[in-house]
Amino acid sequence: PIPCVPWQSQTSGHRKYKEQKLMEHINLFWSRLNIPTLLQACKDNLHWKETVFLYTHYDQFDNAIDIVIQHHPSCWDHEQFKSHIVRVSNTEVYYRAIDAR
Repeated sequence: PIPCVPWQSQTSGHRKYKEQKLMEHINLFWSRLNIPTLLQACKDNLHWKETVFLYTHYDQFDNAIDIVIQHHPSCWDHEQFKSHIVRVSNTEVYYRAIDAR
């Protein structure tokens, strides 16, 4: 197995210096990354599309939908929203989604 530390540090570099390459890197190596640490870094640096992507691959659809609702101008994708909303476990998320529109 490949150790996680080099991938994490490389992702950190993309996050700080090459923001346009961050999503590409996460798409390629998401299974090798430390997702909770990267989620916090993406939220701290306002990378909302990347945060939604990581939440969905971490099977936290409630959190992914909450991010989409809160930051919809920067991370809204209608098809993605429809595919994720049916997978949420908390029905309160449905009501928050309706109230947000």
